Amino acid sequence: MWRRTRVIVLCTCVCTLHAAAPSSTYTYTTLDGRAYKINDSGDIVGEFGSRGYIYRDGVSVTIDVPGADGTVCAGINNAGQVVGRFSNSSGQHAFVLSHGVFTTFDVPGAGTPSGAATGASDINGAGQIVGSFDSTTGLHGFLYDDGTFTIIDFPGSNSTQLTGINDAGDIVGVAGFPGGGGHGFLYRNGTFVQLDNPFATPLSTTPNGINNRGEIVGYFDYQGAARAFVYSAGVYTTMELPPDADQQFANGINTAGRIVGHYHGAGGEPGFLATRVPGQR
Repeated sequence: MWRRTRVIVLCTCVCTLHAAAPSSTYTYTTLDGRAYKINDSGDIVGEFGSRGYIYRDGVSVTIDVPGADGTVCAGINNAGQVVGRFSNSSGQHAFVLSHGVFTTFDVPGAGTPSGAATGASDINGAGQIVGSFDSTTGLHGFLYDDGTFTIIDFPGSNSTQLTGINDAGDIVGVAGFPGGGGHGFLYRNGTFVQLDNPFATPLSTTPNGINNRGEIVGYFDYQGAARAFVYSAGVYTTMELPPDADQQFANGINTAGRIVGHYHGAGGEPGFLATRVPGQR
């Protein structure tokens, strides 16, 4: 699964995107399969086809929830606990994989006439899980903490998705509003802070991950294409596109600043691991 690997140093020029948009130089390692999150040990989780995986110490291990038609591994903490979602005949459900044991769950009240609809997207060191669920009242975010579910919806939105959480309990996500467009947000200590990348055209920003330093990664729309960004200390930095790519999605970042995601290109939809070049912006 991991045989097709490339390491490429890309230049910093993004003048075709926006003359004022800062950029960072990274080495890119191309991976076979979408990559969603990375922990501080460098363990990566994601999906390949309809199967989840964890990549650890140079070895990729497939993860399938027993009885599932498809499994997606969406988040991993520093203890190696994995969360995600799976589908079966009754719909979509969330899971936690800890010490080799699967635990599945659904948010109370979740589900539509077509079936169950709960998915977990990330887990922090305290075991707090964030994700989203669909119901007859729309799409909502949830925090699952020590057996208790808390619904978290951005005020005034008609849909909320929670995509990442760090060890401090800071949560990132995206909210949809009537009329279209998506606004990213940071939820910290009960307060929402709206996150809109100023280089988005039209206005649409999706944060996907946050590390323990408070750095956030995600993607924004630029003239119909997705471009990856890093948000740190109040500054949005656009990541370069890998060769042959026309869209790029950053999904997770660890404390060392290593970023995982995936991109669209002529060769399909591979994942990537991006490492910032020392001494570069």
